[in-house]
Amino acid sequence: MKLHTLHTPKILLAGMLAPLLPLTSSAATIWSENFDGLTTGSLVNDGDGTLDNFDTFFRIGGPTSISVNETSPGSYTDANHLYLGFRYQTGNANIVLSSNWDSGNDYSLSFDLDSGATQNSGTLPSVSLGFGDGTSTTATGILASTTYTITDDIVTLNVSGADIANAGANGQKIYLRLEKPGAVGNVSAQYYYDDFVLDATAAVPEPASTSLIGLAGLALLARRRR
Repeated sequence: MKLHTLHTPKILLAGMLAPLLPLTSSAATIWSENFDGLTTGSLVNDGDGTLDNFDTFFRIGGPTSISVNETSPGSYTDANHLYLGFRYQTGNANIVLSSNWDSGNDYSLSFDLDSGATQNSGTLPSVSLGFGDGTSTTATGILASTTYTITDDIVTLNVSGADIANAGANGQKIYLRLEKPGAVGNVSAQYYYDDFVLDATAAVPEPASTSLIGLAGLALLARRRR
């Protein structure tokens, strides 16, 4: 009696094993900034609505105390960093990256934070990641946003590939905005930012998706055996 050997195609075998194997991915840095190469001074006011430069921090609106400093008052003593200090007015620092959102990736933004003095208005500063076409200084939409306190050391913000796809942001430019709400009274809020890193990793398929692939592989195998 002759035995027939079944040769399972590699792609079929991969589909069968997908739900069983651990999924691994390596992070790639999309953008980073430690401000060491930037000149000390106030950020450029880019308030006309049209974006002037990619990958460069700017402010929008009237006079503020947003600047890149080599030294700072208070407890923060790192070299170059981004300093936001306001007393009575809101203010923000923005950057539009030359990189585009890719719904095939998950993203993680992290940065160091310290503060010299907090505000007494009860509101908190925020960081947001948005998207736009790269021609306007204002983002079309926001993918993720969070507030933080002065007790934070490292702030992180995550955006998934599903978030990007659902928002219609795939292929759009990456927008980052730091905002410090206005303080009330005589306490001037001072925030110091450094070591921004935006990483991307390949989006991990949902368990249901990998299970379906495996089931499809098993069905094809069973059909071939008949």
